[in-house]
Amino acid sequence: MYIRKGRDNGYLVFFVGLTLLTLLSSCGVMRTLKIRCAAPDPPSGLDPDIIVSARYGDDVIADGDCTPYRTVTAAMKAVKADEVVWVAPGIYDAERGEKFPIQLPPGVTLVGDEANKGSGPVPTVIIGSGPAYKNYHATIKGAGGAGGTTVSGLAIRTGDKKLLRFGIYSADAGITIRNNNFSDSYGGVTLHGGGDPLVEGNVFKTSAYGVYTHCLGTATIRKNDFIEGSYIDNVHGDAIIKENNFSGNSYRAISVQYGNPLVEGNSFHASYVHGALSLHYEASPVVRGNRFEVQGGNGVQIKGQAQPDLGTASDPGGNVFTGTGGTAIVNESGAVVYAVGNRWNSDKPVCGTDIKIVKSGKVVWGAGAGESCD
Repeated sequence: MYIRKGRDNGYLVFFVGLTLLTLLSSCGVMRTLKIRCAAPDPPSGLDPDIIVSARYGDDVIADGDCTPYRTVTAAMKAVKADEVVWVAPGIYDAERGEKFPIQLPPGVTLVGDEANKGSGPVPTVIIGSGPAYKNYHATIKGAGGAGGTTVSGLAIRTGDKKLLRFGIYSADAGITIRNNNFSDSYGGVTLHGGGDPLVEGNVFKTSAYGVYTHCLGTATIRKNDFIEGSYIDNVHGDAIIKENNFSGNSYRAISVQYGNPLVEGNSFHASYVHGALSLHYEASPVVRGNRFEVQGGNGVQIKGQAQPDLGTASDPGGNVFTGTGGTAIVNESGAVVYAVGNRWNSDKPVCGTDIKIVKSGKVVWGAGAGESCD
């Protein structure tokens, strides 16, 4: 039985039960009364303020405690800032009463089975989507605000792969999206406006974008798995993209369009039509310590006015291109790109094979005289 701090009506139930037991005892009627919460037990160490259970819940009489809510939608209307809502294993969809997109209030923690990223023996699945903003549809719509809002431990699916269907839509928010599983969708997470969102430890198995970020703040995207071709696109601002793993053939793995993001410690294991790291417009990322085990296509593709920093004499890149089956770096811009202190297929990169120059640009790969391709 789940025994918790409770709300006022929980204490009322306890008081009535105790009074009834006293009366029965005084009348000489000795029987055992069992008062049991309908709510399932949350994971060890989690003390939620509100419980949601598709199996045991009832939105009409719910107190969020002994009588859990049946839908996440109803729980989000009852929750207060700084409270924790636990979603018990089960399926949460329109057929069971959910209204999409589910609106997440500021400062709320929505958590399911975080240990299994929502994909435990009985998955914790939210399926569906609705209009979030203009042409965007989403399963969950994040709240704006400085921070404190968290979504974790859920298997999130839109249920279709139509254009601009995302698991989570968030704008101008310091939201944390952690240890979820995104699949059966066009995209996983889309970030817009300002704020400093964190996307960490998730699994993305989407038909296109894993994370589509137009965030102008500092979006941190780290320690995620992007599989079967899902990728990070439209990076702006000073994003931090670290320690992610990309597998599955795709057009690209990370696409940067503007700003000075840090791209560090990521691993690429597939073939990419437009480069594992695809740079456009005025992208000027700092690229350090990545492993490009690219089987076909390009490791880094540079276009437009992009001018990445792939390593200098004073700050070596530390990127590894030794597993590259295609071309390590293709420079299609007119810029001079520094790529000093990296590892290549051989001791020195071969111009025209490891490094290709398409226009009037140049790639400086060493600190010595003549150690460049142009």
